[in-house]
Amino acid sequence: MDAVLVQDIILRLGGAPVLGHAVKDLNGLRLKVENGLPTQSIEFVVGSLPTRTAKSELRNKIVPRSTLARRGATLTQEESERLERVARVISMAEAVWRGDEESAWMFLNQPNALLEGEAPIDVALFELGARQVEELLAKIEYGLPV
Repeated sequence: MDAVLVQDIILRLGGAPVLGHAVKDLNGLRLKVENGLPTQSIEFVVGSLPTRTAKSELRNKIVPRSTLARRGATLTQEESERLERVARVISMAEAVWRGDEESAWMFLNQPNALLEGEAPIDVALFELGARQVEELLAKIEYGLPV
């Protein structure tokens, strides 16, 4: 993973004000995820989405509303991993579409035949699914057949 993408993921999760100044590279991000990301990071990840409905739906897929209400200040490791995956895939999609958040979100939210008709953002909630989406994004970026 290149350094620019890592920095974008860190910023998408809230950057230094939310994650702390120790999170400045992939190793720092890994350690933060292992120890639990702040619940506040969820709002930074969903904040760029185009509608309140999209924000609410994705927030609930990452951590159900009732669970989040009881969670406290820190997510579990599993929830943190899920949130980081989603942040990574959104960052990659925006990089492929050169910062065009609307086009990136359209790609992430539309059913895709290569993903058995599921939307990439839904598939990306799971590790193997995120890898599939990342591979698809890499093919798009490099103009390979998809």
